[in-house]
Amino acid sequence: MSYTPSGSPGREAHGVHDSLNSNSELCSAAAEMGEGKYSVQVTTNVGAVEAHRPVWGKWTICLNSDIDYYLYRLGHDPTILSPYVITVYKDGIAQAMLV
Repeated sequence: MSYTPSGSPGREAHGVHDSLNSNSELCSAAAEMGEGKYSVQVTTNVGAVEAHRPVWGKWTICLNSDIDYYLYRLGHDPTILSPYVITVYKDGIAQAMLV
């Protein structure tokens, strides 16, 4: 049994430990990444989110992926405490973003 961030008992996802302990899966995934320098940026304030606008705008395909909608929700949804955006770069070029 695992515990949620609030400290209450939770359920573990099936197969999580198996996939994390499988070295062969990790090695094949690493081989697919190819060469290059990877970096990760974690954004936790609105100003830094705005700085992502040029890249984010290119990836907008629906309302839920629109930066302006995200910023609107930040200001109007009391359950969202702060922005948290993770961006993965390869050789200085954004490759993926988790919002």
